[in-house]
Amino acid sequence: MATVLVALGDSWGAVLFLGCTSVLLGAAVVAWPHVSPDAWPSPTTRMIGVLLGAQILLYGLCHLLRAMAAPDVDGGRRVLVALLGIEALVVGVLLVRGVGGVRGTVAMLGLMAGLFWLVAGVIAALSEFVGRARPGRGPAMLGGLLGIGASIAVLSYPEASLTVAATVLGGYAVVLGALTIVQAFQVRQTATDRPAGRDRGRAGRGAAAGG
Repeated sequence: MATVLVALGDSWGAVLFLGCTSVLLGAAVVAWPHVSPDAWPSPTTRMIGVLLGAQILLYGLCHLLRAMAAPDVDGGRRVLVALLGIEALVVGVLLVRGVGGVRGTVAMLGLMAGLFWLVAGVIAALSEFVGRARPGRGPAMLGGLLGIGASIAVLSYPEASLTVAATVLGGYAVVLGALTIVQAFQVRQTATDRPAGRDRGRAGRGAAAGG
């Protein structure tokens, strides 16, 4: 099991899966029909909560996996990534379950998702300054900063309709997914270059020894 966790935590494919899924879920939220705050608990409103919650849940699971197993996550960064994963699991479950299913929860939907991405954006951006440099650092930092901007936009207008909040948050999920896909290919490129670098190093040492 430990070997599997390490392999998944260091896998560029897992990062790529997270990115593609985020794009799909975010696009589904943006494309969903208009929702009236008075319509709770309509199936459309429930579905938007489920989609946003599912994206956040997946985000949390992947970050917990990285915190436990990824070799490029060390020291203070590991703690930040783990905290981000735990926060995502809690908020994701609440969103999927309808945040209690009581009247007024529609407003809480945008509030909870906005607060989550505000905290997540700060943690994601800070974690890139902690520990050694790693592949995909640029897209990850940009994603965190954009998350802060999107959450501030949602939280600054609590009277906005759920459709507006869902459009902003869903759009951010699409952008975050695209950045995560870029990050995945950067991780893959680095993993591909490492063996080549080691082989060149061995060849150089061999030639020196032969000389």
